[in-house]
Amino acid sequence: MLKGIFVDDRPDQKQYAELLEQARDGSISVNFLAPNVDATQLVEKLIDANLDFVALDFRLDEVPVVSQYGSFTKANRYKASAVAQQFRDRVIDDPKLDIPLILLSQEDNITTMFSKDTTALDLFDAVLKKEVLTEARASIEVAQQVIGMAKAYQVAKNLLGSSNMVAHLCEIDEKTEGFVLEHQAIRAIGRLEFAHQIVPKIRKLLIDQPGILVSTEQLLARLGVAPGSAEISALLNRLDQDGMAYQGILSDGWPRWWWHRVEIWAKGTLGETPGTLLGTERVRRLNEALGLSLEAAKSRWSCSSDEYFWTACQCCGQPTELDHAVLVYEENRPPFVDPQRVCWKCIETGDSWIEIDDVDSEIVKKIQNGQLAN
Repeated sequence: MLKGIFVDDRPDQKQYAELLEQARDGSISVNFLAPNVDATQLVEKLIDANLDFVALDFRLDEVPVVSQYGSFTKANRYKASAVAQQFRDRVIDDPKLDIPLILLSQEDNITTMFSKDTTALDLFDAVLKKEVLTEARASIEVAQQVIGMAKAYQVAKNLLGSSNMVAHLCEIDEKTEGFVLEHQAIRAIGRLEFAHQIVPKIRKLLIDQPGILVSTEQLLARLGVAPGSAEISALLNRLDQDGMAYQGILSDGWPRWWWHRVEIWAKGTLGETPGTLLGTERVRRLNEALGLSLEAAKSRWSCSSDEYFWTACQCCGQPTELDHAVLVYEENRPPFVDPQRVCWKCIETGDSWIEIDDVDSEIVKKIQNGQLAN
């Protein structure tokens, strides 16, 4: 069982430690700890506890804890970022002490304070809203991601300094996936010396962005399958059995698929590469080959399945065609990462909260002005 601690200065917030534990009962235990010592002592206390992960509320100074130092008293006033920085500094001396640090805070604290503190953004492996833990399905997903990060750190620490570290971490078969290691940014991971550098970098380059690996949403979009299809689990099980699923670190929390494997499989199954077929034809051939009753995706803009679906919208998550999607602004996107897009419908309805690339600014204006109607 994985062991963690949630640090918060408000005793009534203990419920979130309990909710996280209950979401994956039997897999993780989460104790609650008040920051009743100064930041340096708190870090030592956390390290001495031999934990698999630590979650911290951002505001650890809302209810200042007064501690006695000899004849003096002192109120502890620090935020999670101060603790995280000292924790990371501390493990420089002993990389085996490295564990995931998770920010678990109220949504307003995250949006109004933490997100503006640019020095703190890279200190945490994940930023989670407390409110999410009150939703049953979402809490299970969050708990699984915490488990995935904790296991990833364990594997990374065991492989520090080893040859072919990245290949082992990502379970790359160098005969079939050797091309992955040809990318300079991925090879560079092998030179990193700490788990808190390695795990976030792999997540950023391979997990969070479609390209070499794709999420299930992206997978379904490229196959032209409606996300609500009744037999999706049968399709995914087939792909898993045929070796398409990514099994490397972080796969416990973020299911991903090797796109080049899926593409080869799809070409053999469909008779053509998926992108050359309309959604209706892709799904018809899939159903015929696999004996399933999958439904074809439907464009949110044209309301038709006769579209060349290729990506999942970054806002609504629905399959969308490149003809009716705009580019997301991405700074320094590696060449092996696919551009992310937002569907025209999310632009029209105002549901897009993501910055759109200037190259598509005119299209955005026309949609918002009603000049492009579906």
